[in-house]
Amino acid sequence: MRRPLAARLLGAALLLTACRSSATPPEAEMLPFALAVRSDTPYVSGAIAERSVSPQGAVAVLVRARSTTDGTSRQPAALVRVDPDSLLLWADGRAARPADLTVGREVKVWVRGPESRSLPPQVTGSAILVVR
Repeated sequence: MRRPLAARLLGAALLLTACRSSATPPEAEMLPFALAVRSDTPYVSGAIAERSVSPQGAVAVLVRARSTTDGTSRQPAALVRVDPDSLLLWADGRAARPADLTVGREVKVWVRGPESRSLPPQVTGSAILVVR
């Protein structure tokens, strides 16, 4: 007996809904609202190991990840350039400043634009969450 098209589509929709992943990104519920839409894993998450300021005032930080196997970082380290339009936030949602990016602080970094394939990779920070 042939089932009507609507019944077949409903069955397929229910099957797809049941099979979709319900996993949430690590600590997604704890991110400030501005970052909650960034559901991908941060490019690098770890402590700031070095900080430099160019003669023009541009800030760059070297971030070293604690681990790349636990799903909190995609890279073991990265040299992150902070642009004037980079979003800088504290974990509680307050705005952070480039001066807050000091050696030893824990950060999570999302990036945009090209990545130089150097060691460590050089990237531009789209959003930087200052954890502590």
